[in-house]
Amino acid sequence: MNTPAPAPRSLKTTPKISVKIWRPILNKLDAKMDAACLRRDAYLAKLLAHELPRLDAEVSLPNSPAAHDFTFERLDALDRKLVSIALDPDLAGQLNAICERKNIVRDAFFNRLFLLLTARPKAVDALFFPDEPKWRNQVWQAEQHDGPFFERVFYPLEVIEDPFWGLLVFSAISDGTKS
Repeated sequence: MNTPAPAPRSLKTTPKISVKIWRPILNKLDAKMDAACLRRDAYLAKLLAHELPRLDAEVSLPNSPAAHDFTFERLDALDRKLVSIALDPDLAGQLNAICERKNIVRDAFFNRLFLLLTARPKAVDALFFPDEPKWRNQVWQAEQHDGPFFERVFYPLEVIEDPFWGLLVFSAISDGTKS
């Protein structure tokens, strides 16, 4: 009895893009990803799906050629490492189209993204909210003091100290020990 040979299977590999990332930021991001048990490329793909429309909307005018060249030259002076990131072709196309249309140095976008993912809270405060020392409190109150929301939004790559926090709170509410 002859059985037909199985048809060859095609390997499904996700296409990759390459970016150069400043080594200290890359090392810190990799350490945070490892500590949080996350796969970098999968996390970045999910993040980019949300962030690219914001980038497109926030950069209303394209950068001038001089600004593009200045940014490129400043980045080139840093000790960077070439990194490959697996992205869905549609997402990579969207990224490339926005960077081309807005004249954004793609490596600059990724270095900024990695910086924001790895920066300490005080650095984020200094960069974005130097005149708003209580901005976190405002968000905390708007979200009705939801602890895990607060932790995940402000410290997205920090290891969750108590992954069962919600269960414990709910249990306390259910048994009447917490109102």
